[in-house]
Amino acid sequence: MEIGEIMGESSDKKSGKHIIEILAEHEKPISNLIDKVNETIENVATQFLRHKERDIKFSLRMALVLTFIISLIVVVTSVLTFYGKLDGTALTFLLGLIVGYMLTFIREAIYPPE
Repeated sequence: MEIGEIMGESSDKKSGKHIIEILAEHEKPISNLIDKVNETIENVATQFLRHKERDIKFSLRMALVLTFIISLIVVVTSVLTFYGKLDGTALTFLLGLIVGYMLTFIREAIYPPE
């Protein structure tokens, strides 16, 4: 296949060079361009992986903080219920809310919303 055919020129306007010859003449610029594209792709992939690692660490920290806060609330409410300062139905309601929240959280972690 000749370059004229690729460019849509008629057969009498062809330069007579094959595309292989043209590519061979421009080997260095094409090689440099390919190297730059590969370097850019590597940089983007590296940045993406760093971002994902930071996102995972942040999610883990938030989960730990949330677990601590919920545990603290349950302990305080249980102590208040034990000493009769809070009704048992309030503790039951709180535990039901927490269990419902946890089930919803787990469901969304397994099947994320689209």
